[in-house]
Amino acid sequence: VGLVVEMSVNFLPLLHNPIQPFTPTPVIVRLDEPLFFTYHHLTEEDKQILAYQDLYLSGEKKDELTTWWLQYIEENVDNYLSIKGYDHHCVPYNYLDSPPSSFPRLLQNMSIVHAMLYNISIQMRDNSQKTETYQDLILPLKNNVYQLVDYLCYSLKLIIWNHFHQHKIYVNIKQSDEQFVATVTPLIKSLAPFLQAIDFQKLKDMINDLEYINEMRRLDETFFDGKINSTQQQQQGGGVSDIVPITGLISSRLHRVENELKTVEEHWRGRAG
Repeated sequence: VGLVVEMSVNFLPLLHNPIQPFTPTPVIVRLDEPLFFTYHHLTEEDKQILAYQDLYLSGEKKDELTTWWLQYIEENVDNYLSIKGYDHHCVPYNYLDSPPSSFPRLLQNMSIVHAMLYNISIQMRDNSQKTETYQDLILPLKNNVYQLVDYLCYSLKLIIWNHFHQHKIYVNIKQSDEQFVATVTPLIKSLAPFLQAIDFQKLKDMINDLEYINEMRRLDETFFDGKINSTQQQQQGGGVSDIVPITGLISSRLHRVENELKTVEEHWRGRAG
């Protein structure tokens, strides 16, 4: 049974184990395309977002979503490993005190993880190679997460737009997230006289959150979608970023599993049997 997410104040889904065969837990988002520019009539959904804007201004909604996607990715990566034949019961919780249930099974688990990481390395070297791991795991997980990320971005933009609109400073909410940030960043100082310092800072933090998400999305596109080539990366700064994209989180989960298996293999090598 799919998991339907109605776009309301409590828009984050409850996690459950995905179904077999592997399909990442579906996230179905309903969000009507806004047909407005600087002036528009608020929809009922817009009004609901604005009624609970304190949850966004405080960062609570952002933190809720971040916590969700970290858990969502971990659960779905682990489920995909199971589909590929990975035995999660092979390594006990206290694996330094208790040996794996089966050494051959431990080595099989390592082989499965290595194959997936190899697929990712191929994908990173050549974006035209759409590997099984990319098509069956990374792409669907990334798309599902970004559906809710997109809704968060829309909510942040709406709240920022509304603050400007209340003081007769008109910005275009229909712009892309990147264009919107570029527009409101130099204008934000104009709201300072109308707001308390703490509220002004919250608005600035929301703009920073949008900027963070824009960079996260760009990194995802750079490393796996092939939409940004090396020349464009250099033009955009090209330095090492502290931001971890969704694909990086998926890869990181696999590397953590690999490291745990290596530790178990090295610790119990020669002691088995």
